[in-house]
Amino acid sequence: MLGFVVTIPHGNVVLVEYLAVNHKMRSRGTGTALLKTACDYYHQTMILLIEKIDYTADNNRQRIARKKFYARNGFVPSDLFINSKAGDLEILCMRGTPTPQDFIDVQHIALGNLMYSMSNTLVYEDKDFNKNLVA
Repeated sequence: MLGFVVTIPHGNVVLVEYLAVNHKMRSRGTGTALLKTACDYYHQTMILLIEKIDYTADNNRQRIARKKFYARNGFVPSDLFINSKAGDLEILCMRGTPTPQDFIDVQHIALGNLMYSMSNTLVYEDKDFNKNLVA
């Protein structure tokens, strides 16, 4: 298996919930091909979550690499961020900018009522975060 992508369409947005590439197939364009196929299939605004860049995090190099990968594939910062039990996350988007309610609605569908209520998800806007990054 090369890998897979999981998407959740809801209303005017599609959440790219998960993208996985077999470790033997990485750095060969496989992730780009999977993501492009998913993005070509839908015509709505595409959104996905990445870990927020944090220079004090042990895995900050991986966080930066993921963000650069998605940027090469057409995803841009939305200026929306998530704080939840999953941690601090950034919403990237393609073909339009989601509203906080767009994300809440699709996340509610993705998690279901119980898990969503337990996630303590807070969506907030920070227009200056990406301006201050030095990658």
